[in-house]
Amino acid sequence: MGQLIEIVFEGLTPSRQMEILNELKNTLPNSSQLDTGDSLMGLGDVSEETLSSLFSGSKSRVLTIDADFWSVQSAKVLSPRINLTKYDGDNYEININFEIESVGFENSNDFINLLHKWSKHLADKIHISTYFCGLDPAVDEDTRFFTNDKIGPYRFPE
Repeated sequence: MGQLIEIVFEGLTPSRQMEILNELKNTLPNSSQLDTGDSLMGLGDVSEETLSSLFSGSKSRVLTIDADFWSVQSAKVLSPRINLTKYDGDNYEININFEIESVGFENSNDFINLLHKWSKHLADKIHISTYFCGLDPAVDEDTRFFTNDKIGPYRFPE
């Protein structure tokens, strides 16, 4: 197993979580499905009402999408895992995990720069105040590639 990369969008409302999911739907194969833990649903069938129903009654829950690939601008990421999470009652986030080796970019730092631009664009469009990316787990600030607009501190060795 290679190095896992994690992108996190946190501090979301349920509607912002759905907005991110809608943006991701356009970059995932049509065959992608949401795993609720009890069943699989096609992404086209997932709405804000569906998510609200799935998250209701639980303080914490994770819904997962394991896709064949994820298209990020000019890059194709193989086998990403996307988690839609509700925790501590009313906190929501989305994180995307994948192996850096699955990207196929010659220079990993170039891909991280592309990912930062994509994340910033999405955060600006949907009004997300906190997003970051790093080696998994990305909560470790020492191994982050970026936090919001700030680059670093971690970079892949050249």
